Amino acid sequence: MTAGFAQKYAGDNGRNFEYSEEQKKRFREDPEYYLKYRKSVEVEMVKGFYVFHKNTPDSMAALKFAHTEMRNRLNGQKRLADALIPKTFPVGCKRPTPGNGYLEALLEDNVHVYCEGGLSQVTEKGFLDPEGVEQEVDVIICATGFDTSWVPRFPIIANDVNLQDLYSSKPIGYLGVGAPRMPNYFTFYGPYGPLGQGSAMPMIELFASYIMKAIQKIQFEDIKSITPKTEIIDQYAEHTDLFNRRTVYDAPCRSWFKGGTYDGRIMLHPGTRLQYMELLSSPRYEDYDIKYRNGNAWYWLGNGFSMRDLDGRDLTPYLGLVDNLDEQRDYDV
Repeated sequence: MTAGFAQKYAGDNGRNFEYSEEQKKRFREDPEYYLKYRKSVEVEMVKGFYVFHKNTPDSMAALKFAHTEMRNRLNGQKRLADALIPKTFPVGCKRPTPGNGYLEALLEDNVHVYCEGGLSQVTEKGFLDPEGVEQEVDVIICATGFDTSWVPRFPIIANDVNLQDLYSSKPIGYLGVGAPRMPNYFTFYGPYGPLGQGSAMPMIELFASYIMKAIQKIQFEDIKSITPKTEIIDQYAEHTDLFNRRTVYDAPCRSWFKGGTYDGRIMLHPGTRLQYMELLSSPRYEDYDIKYRNGNAWYWLGNGFSMRDLDGRDLTPYLGLVDNLDEQRDYDV
């Protein structure tokens, strides 16, 4: 589980732990118990959406807990605490990423932390510290983060528009799953996706299910393309921008939720994960411009028969399905 979250199911002080063989055995042999355990852990990770609202009791409690926990792990070292504990924004403005042992590692005798000033120059043997003294090192690792701009790594061009250009200037998308002016283009965790809460795995399954439903419709109805409507994308962005002003994401912190800036557009869905799951449970095809391969939208009806009419399967599925009915044709009453 994610370190620092679902505390009651983690190890001491939220640390990682190993399941015993007895626990693993019960998980394998008792599916109901295993499901209840999984659900309990997930609930601990996703409940409490008010933590992400400004100045709520939940948010203030999270801030107090985080400050206390960080000071404890830094063993009261004032220099490090003053440099590392945020003072201008609440918990959640940046994505919380508590790593086991990270703060504790800063206290080790073989670690030196430069809190003020940058490393001004890389030298042949190492680097110059903030005081201009050369420090010799064996290796320099630049851990400056990831590109979270949503700008594609290669050109994606449709309707004479390159998505790289669109997202460079205005990275708004359709519910995290589609992009403006891009037909038949689907993404996992695109702009305005459910990025700020809980585990990614259930949401990845949700994206996959949504995309498969859209593909099945495209195949079944002989559709040439479906493209999210620009006005729908803009309206969703307007609603989202207004909603997110009340959240901790709007506080003055530099976050990848805001494109690595302090005051950028907050690219998060304006609601809980559960609301998002309900929203994506079935595609809203009214939000798409749909073009058919034939000029007539009903051309796919073809010769009037369903495949079930012709391939020997049960002709009365609407009455319910019976085992092996497809192989049994006649019944005596």
